[in-house]
Amino acid sequence: MKKICLLLFILMQLGLVLDAGTRVPIAESRPDTLEIHNHQLIDNWSWLRDREDPALQGVLQKEQQYVAEAMRNSRSLSRRLFKEYKANITKNFRSYPYLRGNYLYYWRQPNNKAYAINCRKANRPKAREEVILDENRLARGHDYFYLDQYAISPNGRYLAYTTDTVGDEIYRLYIKDLESGRTVDTGITEISECIWRADNDQIFFTKQNSRLQTDQLWLYSRESREEILVYKELDPTFTLGLHYSTDRSMIFLTASSKNSTEVRFINSRGTSTEWTLLSFRQPGHEYYPDFYDGLFYILSNKQTRDGSIFVCAPTNLSQTDWRVIVPGAPSSPITDFLVCDFGLVVKTRHQGFERLEVHSRRRPEMLYVLPVPEISDYSFWVNEDPREAAFYYTRESELSPTSIIRHTFATRSDSVLYVYAPPNEYYPEQYRTDLRMVRAADGSMIPLRLIYRRDLDLSRPHPVILSGYGAYGDSEDPYFSTSNFSLLKRGVILATAHIRGGGELGKWWYDSGKLLNKKNSFSDFIACMDYLIAANMTNPSKLVISGGSAGGLLIGAVLNLAPNKMKLVLADVPFVDPINTMLDPDLPLTTQEYEEWGNPNQREVFEYMLSYSPYDNVQRANYPEILITAGWYDARVGYWEGLKWAQKLRQNNTGSSRILYRLMDEEGHGGSGNRFDSLRYQADTMGYVLKVLGFRK
Repeated sequence: MKKICLLLFILMQLGLVLDAGTRVPIAESRPDTLEIHNHQLIDNWSWLRDREDPALQGVLQKEQQYVAEAMRNSRSLSRRLFKEYKANITKNFRSYPYLRGNYLYYWRQPNNKAYAINCRKANRPKAREEVILDENRLARGHDYFYLDQYAISPNGRYLAYTTDTVGDEIYRLYIKDLESGRTVDTGITEISECIWRADNDQIFFTKQNSRLQTDQLWLYSRESREEILVYKELDPTFTLGLHYSTDRSMIFLTASSKNSTEVRFINSRGTSTEWTLLSFRQPGHEYYPDFYDGLFYILSNKQTRDGSIFVCAPTNLSQTDWRVIVPGAPSSPITDFLVCDFGLVVKTRHQGFERLEVHSRRRPEMLYVLPVPEISDYSFWVNEDPREAAFYYTRESELSPTSIIRHTFATRSDSVLYVYAPPNEYYPEQYRTDLRMVRAADGSMIPLRLIYRRDLDLSRPHPVILSGYGAYGDSEDPYFSTSNFSLLKRGVILATAHIRGGGELGKWWYDSGKLLNKKNSFSDFIACMDYLIAANMTNPSKLVISGGSAGGLLIGAVLNLAPNKMKLVLADVPFVDPINTMLDPDLPLTTQEYEEWGNPNQREVFEYMLSYSPYDNVQRANYPEILITAGWYDARVGYWEGLKWAQKLRQNNTGSSRILYRLMDEEGHGGSGNRFDSLRYQADTMGYVLKVLGFRK
C-alpha cells in the first residue's frame, strides 16, 4: 500500500495523473529536427499536424475524455450558467428596422430558433412581412452554419449571399430572386466579398486562395451566369477588399497590407470593367477613400502617422493636389469617418478611447464633439441618405446595452431610437467601471479597464479575470455582454489590459508591440497583473488570465515568464507556435503576417521570435490550471498548435494542475454560429473557471 501511495505521489509530481482514476494523456514523442540559422530545434509533436495519421484520432479521443473528466465537477455550475444565459436572451427578438429603397429591413429571432430570420416590409402602413432568408432552414442538416455576405440589389429584387457550412471560412455564393423565391447556386466558392452594380445584373466579388489571401476580383452576371477575372493581386502580402462610396456612385477596390494600401475605383452605374487607380501603393502609406458630391474624401497617414482627412477632385488625383480638411493629431488616431451634406463625422480616439467629432467638409474646422457619457464603443449605423439633417450611430459600454441613436446636426442633440434589451435582473447602479493607469517596466503608462460590483471591498483579494490581445493595431473597446453579469454578480472582477500592439493610443502604440518590439506586449500585461496583486485587489490564487488567437500568443508568453502569478490560464484558439507557422508559406495567412510578426527566415527576426515563442520556451515549472481550446476546421490557427503545446506543458509540469485541450470538432476560428451551442460552450468554460476559483454556485 505504501508503495502504491508513493507511486501515485511520484506520478502526481510528474503531472501524469489527475486523480486515482484519470491518467494525463501525453501523445507519443516523434522527434522532428529543424536546422535553421545555426539552431537545431527539436519538435516531438509535429506529427500531430497530420490529419491523416492513424494515431491522431486516438490522441484526440483521449483529450476529449480527459476534458470530460476534468469538467465533471463543474457540470452543475455550467448548467446553472447556461440557464442564466438563456434567460437573458430577449424573447422573440426583433432588430430595429432600417429603410433602403422602398423597404424596411430587419431580422428577428424566435425564442426556440438558433439562427436569425431576415425579413423586410414595404414602407407603407399595414404592410405584410416578407421573409427574405431564414437561416434556420439553410442550417438544417449541417453541424455548422454561418451566413457571411448579405447584399440586396439596388432595385430590391435580388439577394446575393454567401454561406459556410463547415467552419473553414470557404464561402459559397447564392443569388435569390425575392419575387419568385427561386435561389440559384452559382457554384462559386472561396468568396470574400460581393457588391452589386446599379444594373442589378453584375456583381463584383473577391475570392481568396488556399492561403486565405483575398487576391482575385471577378465580375459575375446574374443573367448569363458568366464570370470573368478582372484583377489579380500578385503581392502575397496584400489582400483585396470592396466597398461602396457614401453616395453609391463609386465602388472601391482596396489592396492592403499591414502598412500600405492601393485603391482603385469604378463607376457603379457604368458597364466598363476598367478600374482607375487613385494612388500608387507606397511602403508605410495607408489611405481609405470615400466619394460624395463630386469629391474624394481620403483618410491618409501621409502627413501624420495617425491620419488626416484630405479632399480632392476626380480630375486632380495626384497627392500634391490633396487638400487637408481634417488635420490629424498625435496619439489621437482617426479610425473612421462619415460624409454627410452637413459635414464630416469623424470617429477618433482621445486618450485611448473613442469619441465622435463633427467637422466642416468645406474648411479645416472642427465644429463640435459629441458628449461622451462613459468609455464606450461607437459605430456608424445605417446612414442611407447623406442629405439628411442627421446621422445614425450606435453606442455601447460595459454597463450600457447597445443603443441606436439619431443625432441632429442643427440642434446638436441625440434621440435614442432603440436600446437592446438588458439581461434579467439588470441593475447597473450595482456595478461600476474604473480606468487605472499602470506603469510598465520602461515607464510607459498602460490603460487598465475594470468592471466590478460596487459593494466589493477592493482592499482585499477577489477573483479577477484579466484579458488582453495587443496585436494588429486592434483596440479592445468596451462592449456590453449579458453573460458577463453572471460573473460580476458573483463577485468576479473583469479587467482588460490595453497593452502595446493594440491601437488605443495610435500608430506608435501599435508599432511598440509588434515585430522586434513584441515583448513589450508581454511586459505590459505582466505589469497589469503585478498592479492588481500589489493593490491587493487579487492574488495569484484568484487570478485568471485570458486571451484568444494572437491574444493566445500573449497569454502563452506570459505563462512562460510568470507561471506562478495566476491560478488559471484560458487560451482560446491560441497562436503559440510562431516559428513553425511563420516558416511555412503554404499555411493560410503566413505571408500576409510578415509585417506583423516578421519573417523568421531572416536571422534577426528568428532569434527574436525564438526568444518569446510560447511553444519553444516551455520549461520545467509548476504550472497553473490551463484550458486550451481549438477548432478542427480553424483555417487561421491550426488545431495542432494548442494540441502540441498541451503535450509539452504536461511533460514539463512539476505540479498536479490540469492542462486541458478542448477541441470543437465542428467549428472554425470564430466558434459556432448557433447561438445555443455558443452559449453552451461559454457556460462550460465559465463553469469550469468558477469551479477552479472555488465557487459552488
